[in-house]
Amino acid sequence: MDVAFTIMSVVLPLLIPTPINPSIKYTTAIPIISLVGLTIQPIVSFLFHPGSSMLLKAYQTVNRGLRGLVLMILAHAYMDSFTWYMDNAIILGLINSSLIMPPLSMAYFITVVSLSVFIFIVGFRVLDYVIRRAHFN
Repeated sequence: MDVAFTIMSVVLPLLIPTPINPSIKYTTAIPIISLVGLTIQPIVSFLFHPGSSMLLKAYQTVNRGLRGLVLMILAHAYMDSFTWYMDNAIILGLINSSLIMPPLSMAYFITVVSLSVFIFIVGFRVLDYVIRRAHFN
């Protein structure tokens, strides 16, 4: 998640006096979602970026670099864009804030953290395997 976007998601509702859809109180939902994202962002970044780098190196070693790059772009796009989609869906009145808070945001943050941990572990193991294989050959 982009830190600048997260900060703007917190500040922007304070600057807009009324929501686009007056029946939805998005000013309380968006900052909470963004603050949770801002809190887990360092952990996710620490796991995802080194993990994806190791995974990309392993894909390059087995001549599958383009496949690895496409997979990491898709994973990164999911992790960075879903909060933006949720915030805009609330603002535009496509979904209400009661739906977004517990089920959707929890599912999103769980999958983001899980995906980061998974990519880190797989990247570490695969790169370790590639290094060992290169060392013994």
